[in-house]
Amino acid sequence: MIRGKVHSVDGTLLNYRIYGRGTQVVTCLHPLALDGSWYENLADELGRDRRYLCPDFRGHGDTSAGSSEITLDLLAEDVAALWHQLGVRTSTVLGVSLGGMVAQALATRHRGTVESLVLMGTTSSFDEQASHHTGQRAALARSEGGMQQLLDPTLQRWFDEGAILADGPLVRRARACLTGTDGAVHGAFLDAMRRLDYIATSPEWDTPPPTLVVGGENDTSSTPTVILALAAAVQGSELRMTEGGHLAAFEFPGQVAALVNDFLERAKPNSPQPAAQR
Repeated sequence: MIRGKVHSVDGTLLNYRIYGRGTQVVTCLHPLALDGSWYENLADELGRDRRYLCPDFRGHGDTSAGSSEITLDLLAEDVAALWHQLGVRTSTVLGVSLGGMVAQALATRHRGTVESLVLMGTTSSFDEQASHHTGQRAALARSEGGMQQLLDPTLQRWFDEGAILADGPLVRRARACLTGTDGAVHGAFLDAMRRLDYIATSPEWDTPPPTLVVGGENDTSSTPTVILALAAAVQGSELRMTEGGHLAAFEFPGQVAALVNDFLERAKPNSPQPAAQR
């Protein structure tokens, strides 16, 4: 593994990790409250003949929060600054949850760099009810003791009851990440996520790159219904479901890697593309 830091557009230091070797780059964007280190096992399963570039978003992992207002566009520009300084000319972008939203922003703002997309456990829009509930979570996160109150409900969105009761390493790690999260930062990110809808109206989104949409069969956060809607919204996308819930990429990295590797092989330039599956 290689670790480093670069400056973003406003001077914020962005931490990143690189797993694997090779010429093909896959940029892996993490969910809210986690960080890029969560992709280590998935990178192992995907194969070390690619480079997996895994940044920490602002206020996550070893990246400072910075002073700029958190928006999906700013997070996309952070990744673009990282690409520029590391000499990355093209990359697949794989994003889970929040990471999938930033991946969509990247595809509209830096279409020439994004070779293909893998969108997992995420959405392209929030309906009125989802937006309202997300706003409530943002307000609670900012309140005194709010992150502690959000701890159990968030774990229940990420894992099934059996996994939480078993309290395995992944659940314990997620709990530690949530406990260590700054409530103001968490609230700012939740508010940024609510402003996702603009991407679908962007002219650049009319011709998205080759896209794989992956959902967890037991995801209670980005439910299968939400995943179906996302696949329908991204023209020409492929849809696949896998075992697990919201964090299926980390719970079942072998299954997810098999789906992603199959897609990436076929998404290479000049490779024949199958008909979109719904």
